[in-house]
Amino acid sequence: MKRPIFPLTANTSLFRNLATMTGLAAILLLAPAASQAQITLGLQCAQDFQNKWAPGLGMDSLCKPFAQTVALVASKDWYYNLHGAQPAFYSGTKQETCSSCGGLDSVDFAFVATHGNVPRSTYTGFAMWDDSCADTNPPGCIAWTPYMRLGSVGRQLKVLSAYACDTLKVSDGDLIARWGKIFAGGLRIATGGYDVMWSGSQNGEIGLFYGIYLGVNLTVTNAWLDATSLDTSNHPISVVTGANANDCWNRQGMTLKEAVSSKPLRDNEIGYYCWVYWQ
Repeated sequence: MKRPIFPLTANTSLFRNLATMTGLAAILLLAPAASQAQITLGLQCAQDFQNKWAPGLGMDSLCKPFAQTVALVASKDWYYNLHGAQPAFYSGTKQETCSSCGGLDSVDFAFVATHGNVPRSTYTGFAMWDDSCADTNPPGCIAWTPYMRLGSVGRQLKVLSAYACDTLKVSDGDLIARWGKIFAGGLRIATGGYDVMWSGSQNGEIGLFYGIYLGVNLTVTNAWLDATSLDTSNHPISVVTGANANDCWNRQGMTLKEAVSSKPLRDNEIGYYCWVYWQ
């Protein structure tokens, strides 16, 4: 049964064909050992929620295949389940750069799989496991985007992929209001959903191919859109910043390696936002 990751209030078919045959085994055998990778990865993936305050998602079925295949290009630093994770998302906390806490700025690339929440024009939220926390009323602890500034401290997060509904919603024109502070820290790319994303029987395939596509150096944007659209009811999107329009669209063409090595744009250096999505 599929569950929506709901709000709580370039064609790469060739790689799919190769990966379902002996090509996948060949790719994995040729992959460098994870310990040799220079890009660090962290995963925060929701299996269930305390006291069942939100429907369980079973996101290990998505995250584990992804963590395995992305080892072609990135080394897993941590894998957590969003228990008490809100401070790890927030700027100015001791947890934000702490690997043992799952701090997003303790890695180059973070993958988050949970419910999304867009209650107002200036807020996007990521559901935590906990049924309550200091700044939210029960039921439900949410990490809110106004308290995030990613990419400016610690390891300086470069790419954030969030398998969650609506977190990169663009239809209301308020994406920059919700994400401007996050990108101001230097985050290069955010991928997610502009509408509903689904959890179901295709979780494993989506995670598997997202990792493969990144490992064979597809652009982050194409890797995300092609992998998540294996479930045709998904609504994936990739958002990038640039100094100007040309720069932004050029940066949309970055592979994961290029995104990690690229120059960060912070605060007033950001002159343009651009996004690509599947309808």
